Amino acid sequence: APIPEYVFGQLMGYKTDLNGQTVISKRQDQALQNIASETGGSGLGVVNGRASKASAERDAVLDCKQVAKEPEKCSVHLSFYNQCAAYAWGGGRGIAASAVDEKTAILEATRLCDSASGVECMIYHSGCSFQEAVPP
Repeated sequence: APIPEYVFGQLMGYKTDLNGQTVISKRQDQALQNIASETGGSGLGVVNGRASKASAERDAVLDCKQVAKEPEKCSVHLSFYNQCAAYAWGGGRGIAASAVDEKTAILEATRLCDSASGVECMIYHSGCSFQEAVPP
């Protein structure tokens, strides 16, 4: 799906690459399966843009269960609203962090993961959730 860019909660367009092409996000199934293997069966599920915290958490757990070897280990580690979050993984550890913008969330998740794991971590997911008009 295209990655929306917001300014003060207003959709301004979609993220583009250096060539001006729209960036399309896609599920990294192999990365999620690697995390599932390294964690002994749990996985990683991520969703953005749900109308409620309950629906976001439910859908994230369902997303995790699609790739987890042991789906019963799937649980919610971070919920965020009107902010951004990132999930870093390395050395058998995963760390989630949230911040006011995606770049800061990525830097914080990476810093925390690097420190906790003793290795250089990679970002497996980042995204933002901003206020959205929800039909009545």
